[in-house]
Amino acid sequence: MKARKDTSYRIAFVVDEARLRDLWKLLQDVSVKPPSIQMTCSDEMRLSPSSLTDVLEFPNTPGRAITRLTFETDYSAKPHVEVTLRGDQDPLDSVRISFNGEDKDVLFLENQLEN
Repeated sequence: MKARKDTSYRIAFVVDEARLRDLWKLLQDVSVKPPSIQMTCSDEMRLSPSSLTDVLEFPNTPGRAITRLTFETDYSAKPHVEVTLRGDQDPLDSVRISFNGEDKDVLFLENQLEN
């Protein structure tokens, strides 16, 4: 059965290299192609890094700090997943996850991401 689930969290979180690598691996495991990345900086510049390495090597200075990261699997992934991490002090959700796919796949991956 097809399912879609959108989950938002208003939580404080730390994004470090280990957590980003874990997220990247989890998304790569369900996708044929590497996940796409969108990065927004404090100067409102939107960047499209070609790899996780580009994100990890980004200088992230106070004048151009990363305020949002979005990882998205390709649409053929089972399930399709989009994860957005926000650190821009916006009163809205700081972590947003969207799933679209088979019910059992959505439930499994949601459980994996929450751990």
